[in-house]
Amino acid sequence: MVKTANMERCLFLGLVLATVVFLVRMLSWEPITWDGWYFIASESRGIAGYLAFTVSSYFEGNPRIFHVVTLLTYQYPTLHLMATAVVEVTLLLCLLTLARGRLPRGDLRDSFLFVVIIALFWTMTPVPGQMLFYRPYATNYVYGAMAQLLFLVAYRLRLDIRIAPNLNFRFSNLVFLVLGFICGMANEHTGIAIGFGIAMLTHRAWLRGRLNNWMIAGGIGFGAGYLALLMAPGQAQRYGGIGGDSSVLQRIWARDPKEALEIIFSFGHYTWPFIILAIAVIVLGLVVVRSGNQSRFRPDTVREIAAYLLASLVIGATLLGSPMQGVRLDFAATLPIVVAVAIALDRAIVKRWMCVLVGSVAIVAIGYNVILCTKVLERSHREFVARVQLLEGGRTHQVVTVPRYTHYWRSQWYRGDDLMDQQLGGDPVLRPVHVKVLEEYFGIGSVQLF
Repeated sequence: MVKTANMERCLFLGLVLATVVFLVRMLSWEPITWDGWYFIASESRGIAGYLAFTVSSYFEGNPRIFHVVTLLTYQYPTLHLMATAVVEVTLLLCLLTLARGRLPRGDLRDSFLFVVIIALFWTMTPVPGQMLFYRPYATNYVYGAMAQLLFLVAYRLRLDIRIAPNLNFRFSNLVFLVLGFICGMANEHTGIAIGFGIAMLTHRAWLRGRLNNWMIAGGIGFGAGYLALLMAPGQAQRYGGIGGDSSVLQRIWARDPKEALEIIFSFGHYTWPFIILAIAVIVLGLVVVRSGNQSRFRPDTVREIAAYLLASLVIGATLLGSPMQGVRLDFAATLPIVVAVAIALDRAIVKRWMCVLVGSVAIVAIGYNVILCTKVLERSHREFVARVQLLEGGRTHQVVTVPRYTHYWRSQWYRGDDLMDQQLGGDPVLRPVHVKVLEEYFGIGSVQLF
């Protein structure tokens, strides 16, 4: 019995380690493109420089708390490889913890659900390669999502006295106040949903006699951080100042119903089959519960699945107030659906053959994504290195001719060639803004494509 349990733990740890190794390999192949050159060329160095960068971003640019981390990942590539891989695996483990309602124990069921969650993540997340391996997206969205979900995990675990970690320590209220403030400043589009989640879990903990002061302090800190992010002067300066043309309420009011529905349900382009699956399992669970038959479904389970689906909808609705739209903003809305589907599958799959079937489909989905992602990023890395060698070999005021990337258009794996337009086919068209950045950084006259 003990030997079997140890083997199961080794399997789980092996899956986690394999995921870390894969992420590190993909991160090491990420070419520097788009906004990356601005961070590479930044002169902000040292603690004073990073503080000045953070303050400047809050008042004049991107006020999110993890924006400065983007700068650090470009200046310290090794830190980027290790920290980003750990953050992304931690995000997956947070999804697993929320789905199971407890910390992973490393048993066979944990391994099964971990594989399923990875498959759901790859399948449901819009442009997963860009979100995971393009640093400005990873630090602004993935880091923020991990921090907020990890914060939410602490509240979720507090509900069960058998598994709740002891977070009552000296200065715990101050620590959670600060952590809450940081999480609140992570992302504008997730604050309302996470805030409601914190409030709901705090209320449930109070009903069960499990309420601690740090939960209240964390909620206050989160609310303060979220308000600080929404009210940041930089919000009006971003995206060429379009955020200052109108208020959040004015933008929401100005949208026609069709446009509003398209924004709210934009994440449905990627997740609608899984949403249907989760709803079907909810209906099945209600039928089983009402019939009085024994089942892993309980009324609490159905409500929990519905709450995560509602959280996804709330995040989608929050995008109505955003001056910009894009697939990267749909990333956060897909994560609650991943948890909801994982909970539904965990409760619905009770037979070994069901585990084998679902697990096999998940492995095939992961393999497909891994092969394509590896192929695209490895080739892009080789071509990026060759391009940089040509640019570094250029002389002052010299026109340097570089080849375009084979995979120059944006895809779910790759951000695309920042020197190229995104039209498939036709003649290559240079992007003047990014050409100018390369000219200044490498000290050359101009750049041409062939």
